[in-house]
Amino acid sequence: GVQGICEWPTVAQCVHTLDTAYYAKGDFASVWEIPLYNIARIAIEAVNFSVAQVATAALEAVEPAFDLGKHHNTGRKRKRIRLGLLSADFSSHPVIQLIIGLFEHMDKSRFELFAFDDGKNDPNGETRMLKAMDNHVDIREQSDMDVAQQVFDAKIDILVDLMGLTTKNRQGVLALRPC
Repeated sequence: GVQGICEWPTVAQCVHTLDTAYYAKGDFASVWEIPLYNIARIAIEAVNFSVAQVATAALEAVEPAFDLGKHHNTGRKRKRIRLGLLSADFSSHPVIQLIIGLFEHMDKSRFELFAFDDGKNDPNGETRMLKAMDNHVDIREQSDMDVAQQVFDAKIDILVDLMGLTTKNRQGVLALRPC
């Protein structure tokens, strides 16, 4: 919030409170910090690990929701591997800028690409990346279970998360193990 709008004195005050009132006392569960932000500001692996554990604690109890034996046992082999990309940033985001060439030059006779898009769907920013995809699936208004069902139904072989533990991540989809 305040960091995004560059209210640096407020950020400094919040970080000081976070570090002294909570983290210094070993309390990582009372507050929630995005692990990527934590890694960027603290170079103490034990703290980074504890923050990441809190951020992912709810995912540990998630049971696989799909019978992958049925997923891959379709009676005939598909010619292409179905690769799904899960992201809210199919635009001019730095990650996309770094990897877009990989997908533009991927052998389409061997791979079928699916973009599971949880972003703002800005046609100006996303045109190049989505042009490299074979399928675009808008998942903005869907629950993790609904998205996982779509991934399963599309018979995705490999699902790649491009968000990590950042804002708007869909780690819940991965926890359900739909492919």
